Amino acid sequence: MLCASCFTSLTAPKKKPKRDWFLLTTSLQLGIGLIIIWMTIFLVGRILLSIPESFHEGSVWEALGNR
Repeated sequence: MLCASCFTSLTAPKKKPKRDWFLLTTSLQLGIGLIIIWMTIFLVGRILLSIPESFHEGSVWEALGNR
């Protein structure tokens, strides 16, 4: 058995904790994600630029076909 005041205190909705860090952590995650995406695209571009021009012109494939 519970008294009315104890019952209301037990069944009262709990206050949600404040989310002070939500904006900071969300913006930090967004920034880190953008940096990762930028670095990936940058590195893929560097790899593509390091391929010799003869490969792009097709002369490598022609040389392989003549063998």
